Amino acid sequence: MALDLWVQWSHQDSDRYAWIDHWLDQHPGVGASLLAVPADSAEQPRLWYLREPGEPAQVRVQGHQSAEPLAVDDSLYRELTSKFAAPNHSAHALTDAVYWLPAGALRVHPLPLVQEGRVAYWLWLTDFPAPVTAAMLAELNLRAALGLGSARLFEVEQQRRMQHAAVNNLAEVQRMLQPHQPQINGLEYALHWQPAETAAGDYYDVMPLSAAFSEVYDGSAGDVWGAMIGDVSGHGAAAAMEAAQFDAILRTYKPNSDLGPAGALGYANRYFFSRQSRQRLMTVLATRYRPDTRELVYANAGHLPLLVRRGNEVTVYGDGDIPIGVLREQQFRNFSLDLAPGDLVLMYTDGVIEARDAERAEFGLERLSAIFAQGPTQPQALLEVILAALFDHQGGPIGSDDQTVVVLRVVSPGALQT
Repeated sequence: MALDLWVQWSHQDSDRYAWIDHWLDQHPGVGASLLAVPADSAEQPRLWYLREPGEPAQVRVQGHQSAEPLAVDDSLYRELTSKFAAPNHSAHALTDAVYWLPAGALRVHPLPLVQEGRVAYWLWLTDFPAPVTAAMLAELNLRAALGLGSARLFEVEQQRRMQHAAVNNLAEVQRMLQPHQPQINGLEYALHWQPAETAAGDYYDVMPLSAAFSEVYDGSAGDVWGAMIGDVSGHGAAAAMEAAQFDAILRTYKPNSDLGPAGALGYANRYFFSRQSRQRLMTVLATRYRPDTRELVYANAGHLPLLVRRGNEVTVYGDGDIPIGVLREQQFRNFSLDLAPGDLVLMYTDGVIEARDAERAEFGLERLSAIFAQGPTQPQALLEVILAALFDHQGGPIGSDDQTVVVLRVVSPGALQT
C-alpha cells in the first residue's frame, strides 16, 4: 500500500470509503457491502456501503452528515455471519435474496473488521473468485482502521463540539438569570462568578425586597434587600441544571416579612425534591437586611460561614442547618445580627477557600478572613484585592471548582453603588 494512500485515508476529512473503492477497483467483478455492528448486540446492524460489481457505490452513509443508515433486519444476517465467519469460507448459490448484498451475488465472503477490541463492521465481498487469505484480511482491516478509524474520530470530535455548544447555551441561560446590577438604596456591592467549566453549580442573587415590607415599613431609611449564595455539589452542566432549577423555584416564592430567609429556604427545599431521587445536594446562605431596624437576618443551609467586618475586625457567623435536598420537611432557622453603615459582609463558595496552589495547599478561610479584614472598604476594590490573591495562589483566574464571591457594604440612605 502506497504511503500517499496511507496518509490520505488516515486524514479525518478524507472519504471514509475510499479504501474500499480503491480495493474494488483493483478487483473487477467483485461487489461489497459494509455493515456497522452496534455495540449493543440487541440492535440491528446498519448498512453503510453497497457497491455492485463494476458499478459506483450506491449507498454511502456519512453518519450525521446525511440520512440515517439503513437497518439490516434480515433474518439471514446473523445466520450467515455465524456460519461463514472464517475468512476463507464462502457460501454458494444463496437461496434467498439478501437486500443488502449486490443483487447478482452467488458467492459471499463475510469478513470481520475489528476496532477497539470488537468486531465493529462486517465487510461482505461477493463473487470474489479466490479464497480470502489471512494476509488479505489483515490488509483490509488495516485499510478500514485508517479510513473508518479517522472518520470515527471526526464524528467523536463533532459530537464533542455539539455537546460543548449545548453546555455553552446552558451557561448563557445561567448568565441571563443572574441579577443585572439592581440599584439598592443603602447598599453597595461587588460580585464575582467564575465557573470551573463552561457552566457552574454556583448560584447567587442580590435583590431589593422593599415591596414585600410595604405594610410594615415606609422605606425612609433605605431599601430592604436580600442576598443569597449557593453551591450545588459537583460542577459542570449537571450542577448548573440544578442551580437553574433552584432559581426557577425561588421565582415562584412570595417573600414573607415574618418567615425571613428561612421561609425561602424551606419553600425551595420542598420543591427541590423531584419525582426522581436526586444525586446532588445544594448548600445555600440567604440573608435579609432591614435598614430601619439595622438587623441582618440570615439562614444557612449547610453553607460556609458568613463573614462580617466592622472597622478592621472580622466576625464569623457559622450557625446553620443541613443542605437543601436532604430532608423534604426540614425546618430551617433564622439567625440575626446588627449592622451599621460602613459594615461589610462577605459571602463565598468553597471553590474559593479550597483552591490549591502548586504544593496542594488550600487558600483557606483564615487567609480569606485576613484579606477581608485589611483590604479596602469599597466593595469593588476589596473584591479585586481578594481575587488578586486567589488568582496568584491557584495560578490563574479559573480554579478546579466553581468560584463565587459576594461583597456587600451597608451605606447611609441615598448613597448608591459606586
